[in-house]
Amino acid sequence: MVKRIRLTTRFWAQLMAAILLFLAAFFLIAARYKSIVFKDSQIDEIIFYFVNGLAGSKSDNLWSAVFQNLPLVFILFGILLLPIFDKVITRLNRSLAFCINKIKLPRTIILPNLRLRHKLIYSLSMFLIAFTLLIQSFGIPAYIHALTQSTKLYEENYVNPKTAQLTFPEKKRNLIYIYLESMENTLASKANGGSSEVSIIPELEELALKNTFFSNKPSGLGGALPAANTGWTVAGMAAQSAGVPLKENLVGGRDHNALGEFKKFLPGAYSLGEILQKQGYNQTFIMGSEASFGGRDKLLTQHGNFTIQDYNYAKQ
Repeated sequence: MVKRIRLTTRFWAQLMAAILLFLAAFFLIAARYKSIVFKDSQIDEIIFYFVNGLAGSKSDNLWSAVFQNLPLVFILFGILLLPIFDKVITRLNRSLAFCINKIKLPRTIILPNLRLRHKLIYSLSMFLIAFTLLIQSFGIPAYIHALTQSTKLYEENYVNPKTAQLTFPEKKRNLIYIYLESMENTLASKANGGSSEVSIIPELEELALKNTFFSNKPSGLGGALPAANTGWTVAGMAAQSAGVPLKENLVGGRDHNALGEFKKFLPGAYSLGEILQKQGYNQTFIMGSEASFGGRDKLLTQHGNFTIQDYNYAKQ
């Protein structure tokens, strides 16, 4: 009876070790996938794309990414399992002994079979290392910290453009609004706060110096610190045009009859596109990529009367 209990305890301990190693393999491959596919993207951006199925060329949705990487997970899992299998260690010792005897070296290399306690320590260590790498690669600690913060910014400073009194001239003027993605001050000359010996963006640099620009430096061209949920393509567009961050609703607001697509894009926001539409403007948005990426087509069609000319339009 005692022997049977000991065997049962050993079985559950080894099962726990295997589960920890599988999770370690999963976490390591997930961290690798994030660094390759999403690079420096933040967790809020990745959640938005995956939850709404808008990752475009990066991935269709979360499950497709999981199934795509499962073979790598199982391969790594098999490698991590090797040290906890006594038979594998025994065979490796035999192979090492054969090689050592063949080349006439002293038999000093012996791989020990791990005790059950050491197997659990090994498995737990691999799990903790992989988990740490995963949360650091996704920036999860900073994301959780941000979720715990509260602000009265909107209660005290936000002006609702839908109800604000806006006065337009009788003869309205044309408006050209240009979004520059991945633009930074390092491309400017060192003389004006950049990192280049010779400015790579001389015209933009001149425009900034002669007009209003936002900077984190006391002098020269710096950069504005983006607020949370405004730091990627469609979030930046929403923030600039509507004055609000793009915060994903993980519970509702999506059309569950069409996987990964949502019905409304920030339905409570009122944007520049809607203001201009109300004033009779004909609006066209030109971009060099597919408008569907990140739901930009929904932002433009639900918040203004935009005619979209994107990459697919240019190919026609």
